Amino acid sequence: MKKSISAIMSLVMTAALFTQGMPITAGTVDTPVYIDKGIYDQLIDYDWINKSGYDINSDGVISEEEFEKIEIISINLDEVNDISGLEKAEGLRIIGLYGGSITDFSVLSGLKNLKSVSISSNPISDVSYFKSMNLEYLGLEDTNVNIVDRINLLQQKEFEVPVGFYGDVSLKPSGMLPNAQMIIEDSAIAGFGTDGRDYTYCNQNDYLIAKKAGETTYSLQYSGVEIAKGKIKVVPSEIINPQTASDVTKVRSIQTFYSNGELTPYILTEDGEYYYFKDGKYYLFDNDVKKAYAEYIDLTVENTKFILKNDGSFTINGKSVFGEDIKVLDIIDHYAITDDGSLWFLTIKFGNRIEKYKIYSNCEEFVNERIVKQKDGTNILVYCDTVRDEFDKEYIFEIGDMNIVSVYGKDYMVIDDQGNLWDLNVNSNFYAPYPKIIAQNVVKVGTIYQNGSSDKIVYADTDGNLHYCDSNYDVGHYTVDDIVASDGYFTVYNSGPFDQIRNYTFKEGATVDGVKISRYNDVHGYGLLSNNQTLHLNCIGRYMAVSDVKDSFGTVYDTEANDLSVLIQRTDYTLWEYRIGAGTITPVTDEILKSEKREDNLKMSDVISITTYMTGIGNLKDSQLKQYDMNADGKINSLDVILMKNMLL
Repeated sequence: MKKSISAIMSLVMTAALFTQGMPITAGTVDTPVYIDKGIYDQLIDYDWINKSGYDINSDGVISEEEFEKIEIISINLDEVNDISGLEKAEGLRIIGLYGGSITDFSVLSGLKNLKSVSISSNPISDVSYFKSMNLEYLGLEDTNVNIVDRINLLQQKEFEVPVGFYGDVSLKPSGMLPNAQMIIEDSAIAGFGTDGRDYTYCNQNDYLIAKKAGETTYSLQYSGVEIAKGKIKVVPSEIINPQTASDVTKVRSIQTFYSNGELTPYILTEDGEYYYFKDGKYYLFDNDVKKAYAEYIDLTVENTKFILKNDGSFTINGKSVFGEDIKVLDIIDHYAITDDGSLWFLTIKFGNRIEKYKIYSNCEEFVNERIVKQKDGTNILVYCDTVRDEFDKEYIFEIGDMNIVSVYGKDYMVIDDQGNLWDLNVNSNFYAPYPKIIAQNVVKVGTIYQNGSSDKIVYADTDGNLHYCDSNYDVGHYTVDDIVASDGYFTVYNSGPFDQIRNYTFKEGATVDGVKISRYNDVHGYGLLSNNQTLHLNCIGRYMAVSDVKDSFGTVYDTEANDLSVLIQRTDYTLWEYRIGAGTITPVTDEILKSEKREDNLKMSDVISITTYMTGIGNLKDSQLKQYDMNADGKINSLDVILMKNMLL
């Protein structure tokens, strides 16, 4: 086989380190850790090129202590003579081994954290020692392992899932039998995937929807022959309906964004207070707010905050956009309407510099992020030809005086107050749209996912019939209650309608009741919001069903309590917190929110931070924006600098 680039790079790196007098301690072949030099050199190369974090203290050496903490390794065995020593990588979760002539990998069988092994282009034939391991995945591409031995490694089991939940039904380890098919006998009881079909291919993460209580069987077939069989039991689920007390906080909106690599929900309460939720605590960010949202940038940068207050003042990241003389009526996305009827496009430049462009007049309110109602009752469509941070051109189109009730997505399917469904016919060439009525007596428009066909725009009429928008083809009969969703989007599945399917992520390093979260951990969180507004949560294997739910957000890790939280907004707009490890759902009261107080542990370095922010050079974190607002007026300006200096001096 050809010599790998990794091996060549290892020679270059090793020579460079020796010329710098790198200390080498005794090992099998003079390496700092007791492993083959061919393996060690590849680790050094990979760490240097990919900045993987193998060399934790960045001293150019991977010590034995650092080697024990490595979680993922990929090794070309062409120039490796001995793999003993790999058993010392106690933190190893994923390993890839390819090429070479070594065929005994039993040293891996003692690694308790190892979940995924991939062996390829290798003459291995005996894999019996993997039977004792709890592997999630075992890839055996281009090897001599026969079908019988692969089948013997399968961990067959029975599955039990409550009604309304997703359940993990993948047979472990996956990857050994490509194209093996798993079939459910009675798909009325349970179905695979998001569409509830009766079959799936044996993948690492196969999930089923439990439809109704009962028992059925699954069959695993390879090349038309049944090689495994087991039971699937769907049990009744308990749905809790916690009662709302008078002091439970009501919220207008919740958004979740990443801030410095962590998920942070932002909560706007009914009385205009704006909080963010972090480490299990609520922090007041601003008050007297009419509308607020944060824009996602990336995992390492603080989010851009758009805040419109009740007095018409509008700030982006604490900086006034229009000054004190111009008031803002409404904001949405990167647009604003001011009290003189002007429509503005806003963009954020490097260093928090705000640029604004007036693009139209005579505007009254936003219908959605692209449709604007004018003062004379007619509507315009604003079509944007722009990169988010660079203004290029806005296309403004007149689209008539229909009284718009709802708009569906980027396809601009519009329902008016007469039940007419309009297609605005927007296209990528930016020709003027030609609105036309394509259906009448319409109550909802959305997307269908059924029997494997996806992304078809459909509408529902007043009789509960569902039709494709393009051909008026009748695709099913459902009650109107089944298909109407509060967010303007609905999806229909074989197992019945769900208004929302949400995936939850977990902070790396979190440990909840013995479940440790890492980059390479197959720990999942799912939420199914059914058409009757019942939320079914399955997070790290914990089941919780709650009635009367509008939406859910999360998860947030509380280090002190060692638990994960999902925020839940119920149909009465009250706010609740579900603690996954504790298994509790509790109301978030006004008292809990208002108990958080601003701490003024200020230093002279804070004066420098606020000054650089004011000049547009630096950025501030959420906690700093809150702390530096000395007079609590929701703005960061020169008065805050003066007050801060007076406090310190």
